Amino acid sequence: MEFGEYRDEINHIFAAYSRRGFVDYYNCRGLWSDMTSLMTEATADLGRQGQYKELFDLANKAFLKWAKTDKDDSDGETQDFVCYVFDAWDAVYAADDPKINHAKMLEWFLKNLDGSVIDYMEDELYRYMMEHFKEEELLNRKMNFLKEKIDFLRKSDDQFHVEFHLPRCQERVLVLM
Repeated sequence: MEFGEYRDEINHIFAAYSRRGFVDYYNCRGLWSDMTSLMTEATADLGRQGQYKELFDLANKAFLKWAKTDKDDSDGETQDFVCYVFDAWDAVYAADDPKINHAKMLEWFLKNLDGSVIDYMEDELYRYMMEHFKEEELLNRKMNFLKEKIDFLRKSDDQFHVEFHLPRCQERVLVLM
């Protein structure tokens, strides 16, 4: 398949398993199965063709679509699905293609750590970001991002948000030191 076909297939898969924007318990396993198959095929196919920017874009679309779709995934489909996205990201990261080098990848992660992704999926973005991008310049960008997030949280009036996110950001800063 071509990149555009993979992108379209993500939309078709979600449309097939969701009803009014929700994937119920009985359909979540099918969603997981089709999406993990697609990610496995795309990672192998696009990686073999050296289309790493396209693979990164596809993995990002799949991740965000999954994260922003309400679902009953009480059998753990989300955690398993994330592993397949990580595999795609890892293929892109290992290639360090000039079209989608580590700095460009990191920019996508930083952009999407804005609270628009549900918290447990945002944790996965943080996890990937913290485990990768070890070049000095990128470590500095991560550190600056986290310090800005901490400053923002300290000024926030949303006590729940502060209590939840502030210690996590502070811990991430310590990990980077």
